[in-house]
This record gives sequence, structure tokens and C-alpha cells, in this order.
Amino acid sequence: MSNESEFIDKLEIRLSDLAMKWRSTHFQGNLEDASKTIDEYHSTMDQLWLLGWHGEVLPPEAELPDELMPQYFIEYWQRKK
Repeated sequence: MSNESEFIDKLEIRLSDLAMKWRSTHFQGNLEDASKTIDEYHSTMDQLWLLGWHGEVLPPEAELPDELMPQYFIEYWQRKK
């Protein structure tokens, strides 16, 4: 496995962890931490996107609600339909 592939795998896992963290903080009413988690999620997604990754294997539980996902991600997948 290449270094880039391993890096992408780690970032994908990070997205899953962040999505789970967002759900936890959001439902506990900790909106400040939830907001910070969204920023971290977007930053991680940005890194993946720059590597040419488009979320083809992103499981639903690793996503945020549509309204919180990066706009470029939503637009990309709307065009793919």
C-alpha cells in the first residue's frame, strides 16, 4: 500500500470519528464543540479532496447531515446522479 493510500485511509477514518463526535456533542447540546467538529470535518474533507478523493466509499455514518457537508461535496454528487 502506498503512503498516499495509507494517508487517505487515515483521513477517511478521521471523517468517521469526527461524524461520530459531532453527533455526540450536538445531541448533548454542546453546540460550541459541535461547531468546532464541523470545522475539523471540513478541513479533513478538504485534504482528501485535494488528493483527488471524492467520497466514493464514504459510508453514510461517516457523513454529516447534508446541510453540514461541504458544498462542493454536495454539488459533486448531485452532478453524478
